[in-house]
Amino acid sequence: MTLGNGITGKVSARWQRWGAGFGHIGREFGSPAERAWEQATETMFDFSQQYAHVVTGEMKGSGSFEVDATGREVTGRVVYDSDHAIFEEERGGSHAFLTRAWESTEREFSESMPRAWEAVVDSWS
Repeated sequence: MTLGNGITGKVSARWQRWGAGFGHIGREFGSPAERAWEQATETMFDFSQQYAHVVTGEMKGSGSFEVDATGREVTGRVVYDSDHAIFEEERGGSHAFLTRAWESTEREFSESMPRAWEAVVDSWS
């Protein structure tokens, strides 16, 4: 987790091990892997929005998510571009909205690469 001006939660997966040794299959895996990671990242963002305490709405309104796929890595980011977000997260407990969002979606992230691989295999039928 990065703290500074705003707060960012970053979760990455190196999906190359899933496609290692299969040559062209690795290229087929890219789009499904990116879609699966994007779905998991969006779910994490949705949970973070749900868990964010709202006083003025400024912090919650500064939230966004993005997914980058480069080479054989896909990275999802949930970003809150608000100084207040840092203090809320550091307060812990029910205020740790980003940590709670991760805990709510950790399983989805761990299952996203196998699901993406299944989608590739299913596309062959």
